[in-house]
Amino acid sequence: MKTRLSRALAALALAALFVTATPAMALARLLPSDNQLAIRGSAVIVQVTDAAHMAAVRIALEGDGAVITTTFRWHAYLVGIPAADDPTQFSVLVHAIPGVKYAQRNSILHATAAVQTNDPLFGRQWGLPDIGAPTVWAQTEGSGVSVAVIDTGIDATQPDLTGQVVLFKNYVTPGASAADDEGHGTHVAGIIAAIRNNGIEGSGTAPKAKLYALKVLDSTGSGDDASVASAIRDVADLTPCKIISMSLGGPVGGSGDPVLASAVAYAESKGVLVIAAAGNDGVTTLSYPAALPGVIGVGAIDSNNQLASFSNYGPADLDIVAPGVNILSTIPGGQTASWSGTSMATPFVSGAAALVWSAHPELTATQLASLLESSAQDLGAPGVDQTYGHGLVRPDLALAALSQTTTPTPPPTPTPDPTSTPDPTKTPDPTTTPDPTKTPDPTTTPDPTTTPAPTTTPAPITSMPAATTLSLAMSTASVRLHGTTTLSGVLTPGVLHDGIRVYVMEPGSKVWKLKKTVRTTGVIGGRTRWRYVLKPTRRGTYKVRVRFLATAKRKGSVSRTLSLRVK
Repeated sequence: MKTRLSRALAALALAALFVTATPAMALARLLPSDNQLAIRGSAVIVQVTDAAHMAAVRIALEGDGAVITTTFRWHAYLVGIPAADDPTQFSVLVHAIPGVKYAQRNSILHATAAVQTNDPLFGRQWGLPDIGAPTVWAQTEGSGVSVAVIDTGIDATQPDLTGQVVLFKNYVTPGASAADDEGHGTHVAGIIAAIRNNGIEGSGTAPKAKLYALKVLDSTGSGDDASVASAIRDVADLTPCKIISMSLGGPVGGSGDPVLASAVAYAESKGVLVIAAAGNDGVTTLSYPAALPGVIGVGAIDSNNQLASFSNYGPADLDIVAPGVNILSTIPGGQTASWSGTSMATPFVSGAAALVWSAHPELTATQLASLLESSAQDLGAPGVDQTYGHGLVRPDLALAALSQTTTPTPPPTPTPDPTSTPDPTKTPDPTTTPDPTKTPDPTTTPDPTTTPAPTTTPAPITSMPAATTLSLAMSTASVRLHGTTTLSGVLTPGVLHDGIRVYVMEPGSKVWKLKKTVRTTGVIGGRTRWRYVLKPTRRGTYKVRVRFLATAKRKGSVSRTLSLRVK
C-alpha cells in the first residue's frame, strides 16, 4: 500500500498540469468486479479541504489503487479500497496527500429501536416518545436516582407506583400521613416514575427511579413558602436524593421571594438539581420558584410541539419545555387521568434528569442542567428564545452528546496554517439560559485562575479600510454561574496589525478589562482564527468586546461587542 501511495504522490505533482483540462475526472468510475469492494465498512470517507483541491486529491487516490464511488457536494469522496487492504491503515496514509483534511472508515450504523412495553395505556402517552424516553430505556431506566416530589403528597398504594415511594413527610400537618388527598402529586409522580412493563396502566419517564413524597400542599392544592422552603432544605440534606421536582408556584411578578431563593441556593450548594413549573397564566414572566436563579424553569408544549396557550414564558427565566397538554398519568385510587399544565411538563424534565444522571452519575448538578438545556431539541426561532427557552427536553440527545467523545484521527504530520493562532483552551461544557434580572452574587470570589488584567478602556473606534473584517461569536449567549462560554471569531485584515484584544466588562462595572491578546503574523489578507474561554464568577450581564488594532503605521481599529447573561 505504501508503494502505491508513493506512486500516487508522485503523480500528484503532475495533477496541476491538466486538472482543469479533464472535467471527466469529476465522474465516479464503475466498480471493477475483481476488486471485491464492500462499500460499507471497507470504504473510507476522505474529506478534502476545499473545492480547489478536489481534482488533485482524486488523482492521488486513484493512483493508489482506490476507487472513488461517490463524490459529495461537501467536498468529500467515498473511496472503495481492495478487500485485502485495511481501511484504518489506508486512512492514515491518505492523510499524507496534500489537500486532505481527514479520512475515516465508513462505519456501519444501526437504527436504535425503542424498548417495547406491555403497559396497556402506553399508546396514549404521547409525551414519552416526544422526548425520546423509550429509546433511552435500553440503556437506563433511572435506577439509583431518587426524585423528591414537593407537592400534595403521593398515593403509594396506586398499583403503578407500588414500591416507588421510599420516603414520606408531611409539612402541612407535621407527623400526619403524606398520602395524596388532592391527586396532583400522584399525577406528577406517575409521569416521573410509574412502573414500566407491568401490564397495567402506563409508564413513567424514568420507571426505575425512586420517589420522595414531601407534602407541602393541602387538599385544596395550596401551601406556603415556609413549608416549601423547609422541604427543599430537607431534601438537600438527604444525600441520596439529588433532584427536586416542584409543580407549584407563587404569584407572577413577585419581589424575588428571598425565603425560597435562600432554600434553593442551599440546595444548589449541596449539589441538588432544582426543577420547577413556569406557571399557567399565559404571561411573559414565570412564577416563583421557577423564576429564581439556579432553578430550571419549565414551560409546556402540546403534541404538535407548540407552546401551550396557558404556559408562562419569557426571555429571562424560561429554560426548557416539555409535554404538558392532555398528559395521561396516575391518580389516587388506582386510576389514571389526562391533565394539562406546566405541572405536567415539569416531571418530564425531572424524569429526563433521572435517566441521564443514572447513566452518568459523575455529572454535577450544574453540568447536568447545562447538558439538558444544550441538548434540547430546538423549537421556534433558531437558538434560545423567549417562547421555548433552549427547546424540548430530550434525554436521548443528552446521552448521545455524552457518547460523542471521539473525533476522526488527525494527520500524523499536519501542516500548520501560517496565519492561524493555536487554540490553547478546551471546549467548554454546554451552557444554559440566562436570567438578566437576577441579583448578582456579591459574595462570589473571582476565578483565581484568571490572569489579572489592566483596567484599560479601549480607544474610540476609528475608520478602517473595508477590506478588514472581524467576526465575533459566542458558543452560548447565556450560562449558569461558574459555567463557561467560548468566544471565537475570524480576522481578515486589510492592513498590518499587531493582534486582537479581548475585553470583558463584568456586571455592575463600567470598566473594560483586557483578558487576552492574540498575537498574529500581521499578514494582510490572511485569516486569523482566535478563541477565548470565559468563566463568569458572578450573576448578571457581562459584556465582551474584541478589537482588532492596526499598527502605528496605519492607525485604526475594528470592534465587535456581545453580551453574556449569567444565571
